[in-house]
Amino acid sequence: MKLLEHFHELSLHPKNAKELKGLILQLALQGKLSKNFREKNQFNNKNNIVDGYYSLPESWYWDKFNNICVFRMGKTPPSKEMEYWDGEIPWVSIADMTTHGFISNTKKKISTLALQNFFNKTKVREGTLLMSFKLTIGKTSILKVDACHNEAIISIYPNDNVTKQFLFLFLPIISNWGTQVSALMGNTLNKGKIQSLKVPIPPISEQHTIVSIVEQLFKEVEQLEKLTEERIQLKEKFAISALDKLNNGDYKKEWDFLKENFHPFFNEEKNIKKLRETILQLAVQGKLTEKWRKFHPNLEPAEKLLEKIKTEKEQLIKEKKIKKEKPLPPITKDDIPYKLPDGWVWCRLQSIGLINPKNNIEDHTDVSFIPMKLVSQEYGIQPKFEIRKWKEIKKGFTHFANDDVVIAKITPCFQNSKAGIMKDLKNNSGAGTTELLVYRTYKTYLSPDYVYIFFKTPSFLQKGVQNMTGTAGQQRVPKDYVFQTPFPFPPLEEQKAIVEKVNTLMALCDKLENGVKESKEQIEKLMKAVLREVFEDKKEVKELPQTECVASMAAEEEIKYGEK
Repeated sequence: MKLLEHFHELSLHPKNAKELKGLILQLALQGKLSKNFREKNQFNNKNNIVDGYYSLPESWYWDKFNNICVFRMGKTPPSKEMEYWDGEIPWVSIADMTTHGFISNTKKKISTLALQNFFNKTKVREGTLLMSFKLTIGKTSILKVDACHNEAIISIYPNDNVTKQFLFLFLPIISNWGTQVSALMGNTLNKGKIQSLKVPIPPISEQHTIVSIVEQLFKEVEQLEKLTEERIQLKEKFAISALDKLNNGDYKKEWDFLKENFHPFFNEEKNIKKLRETILQLAVQGKLTEKWRKFHPNLEPAEKLLEKIKTEKEQLIKEKKIKKEKPLPPITKDDIPYKLPDGWVWCRLQSIGLINPKNNIEDHTDVSFIPMKLVSQEYGIQPKFEIRKWKEIKKGFTHFANDDVVIAKITPCFQNSKAGIMKDLKNNSGAGTTELLVYRTYKTYLSPDYVYIFFKTPSFLQKGVQNMTGTAGQQRVPKDYVFQTPFPFPPLEEQKAIVEKVNTLMALCDKLENGVKESKEQIEKLMKAVLREVFEDKKEVKELPQTECVASMAAEEEIKYGEK
């Protein structure tokens, strides 16, 4: 069977553990895990009491829940009458339960008076099986103490035809086969639906064997899950340590070391995200272009570019095309986070560009409009636009033109680095929410792509979060922080080289991510292959209810169960 053949592969990712456990239960409920047991033990007690969802092994039969056990519903004493509460008797709610769990303590306790008035002086005994049937359907737990429970839970007392442990394992699936009733707070089962639940019943000795096999497989899944999580944590620690050293240590030495260990440690999505952040941070520190600078020694320094921008701005102010700005505070040593290469200079973005410029075009003109949801947080993914008439959006919105750089200022969009460079705008004009800040560069001296890289760096974003103002849920990064934070300004040609280098490295990160996704897809394909093996008979499967586990694994490609 494919499940057992590829057990370790199916457990490579922690999220697969829940799905794999669900698959084990599905296999067990069809008798596929205990096939060898039946071959060694002949049974002749087939009893077709009710029609079921699918064909069972010859020695099994379908029965109704009401025929195989007695169950009792609980109660909730009036919450406002305090004489019934804060006693010493555990009172179980769904919040106290975990699927396939055990209950030793409860969040609330009732008094002896509540036990007398609402529970006929009788507690549910330790060792009793409980199941939820309202809101959350099918949680099963076993009491480790004498207790009472609420009306969304039943206590279950099996007869001689079925074991408690068998129901404990399989009721989470079986209960979701039942026809559910819509309630105000969610789906639920009523008493009649619970009584009519169809349960596949193997011989008692085979039930014990099935439980034993499932528990052993569950232990293996949990062990593999733990090992996988430890492996991922180890990789994350290595990746973070190596990338931190890359930022703060001997760049060449650390990069050589990192290259030797690249693929084994950067095959997890979290590590690749950290790698992307490190690339961006190294870029604005000039570390990605150290070698490039050796072959380009005669660049016009950024300080000269600053002077030219200043002269151009003064001319625009003189021509009344832009307004004169207030003097900016000087950059002190305390403001400088790291040393820049020769030819670079620290400045403030506000001094070398325009902030939130305004468009002035005809009302009937078609322009580009971008809602916040269409601004990507991924590096290099350009915004998508809607087309609107200028008269509809010229007031109450932020304006921009081609090659303007935008960044979100509101939480959590700023933390997620929602930013972009405006490209291919209709009639070179656009608008968006006022939660976007817009920056226009003097392109002769400053590349919009380089400013975009700076807006994506973790140091800029982290410090911006620290400077946010406003109430919880409505915080914004101040405009002055974005445009007055010290900006590492390189020579123009080096800006272009940095952009090219970053784009190349980001393409490598894309390939790494695709490799991780392909690996996961292979595991998912394997999981689906096992599903197809489980549901061999198309006719039988057509009527088989899909559990959440099975449905989620099949939905992506709309697999028809049973197809080979």
